[in-house]
Amino acid sequence: MLRTINFMGVRNIAFGFTMLLTVLALFSWFHKGLNYGLDFTGGTLIELTYEKPADVTLVRGELVKAGYHEAVVQSFGATTDLLVRMPGEDPQLGHQVAEALQKVGGDNPASVKRVEFVGPQVGEELRDQGASAC
Repeated sequence: MLRTINFMGVRNIAFGFTMLLTVLALFSWFHKGLNYGLDFTGGTLIELTYEKPADVTLVRGELVKAGYHEAVVQSFGATTDLLVRMPGEDPQLGHQVAEALQKVGGDNPASVKRVEFVGPQVGEELRDQGASAC
């Protein structure tokens, strides 16, 4: 038994829904702008490894206490690995943050796997080249 679906009968509803989503997306884009990642804006990326599973909220709190309010902390791979992303133009910032986290490690100390610094000039070039590639 074949079932007939009337696609043309719901075209106005589908068109209205599509227009609503488009208007919401454009409003969000103009209101908030584009959220460029660390590769485009410049900053520091720190990869940490803990002996036991790391508490992301606790690490965020420790970074705020240490004065790093714009740090983004997220799990990376295993439960013992964390990534910390921070804006800033100081190449030594990653080592300073790593030292601050190692001091407050307590029974679960952090070891630094890598620290990378991306300068804003590199990010600007990436952004410009990406836009021209379209």
